[in-house]
Amino acid sequence: HSPQRHRCDCLMSVFDQAARTIFADTNIASGASFRAGGSGVSVPVRAIIRAPDQFANFGEGRFLSDTVLVDVQTADLPLLSTGDTIQIGLVVYEVRSDPLRDPQRLIWTAEVRAL
Repeated sequence: HSPQRHRCDCLMSVFDQAARTIFADTNIASGASFRAGGSGVSVPVRAIIRAPDQFANFGEGRFLSDTVLVDVQTADLPLLSTGDTIQIGLVVYEVRSDPLRDPQRLIWTAEVRAL
């Protein structure tokens, strides 16, 4: 292995370990249940729910939009698609649009809506 390749592998391990630590923290992440397509077998995952305000522009107007985002580790959930559901507590959330992965491909971020 070249020194550059080894350095990259170590950085990836550091990011991976940091993500695992964050998702294991019960103050940050919650236990959740994932269902592909919203039905079928429930898969346990850890999830972080966020609800940041976002602005949307339409013509000359600027509108404040409530947004709900859920983060899950790609190691726990290799595939995540529109229409999948994630239940956190008593609330079931449906993935509204194509989820995105972070640059290291460790975490999915999905915009969701409560059903």
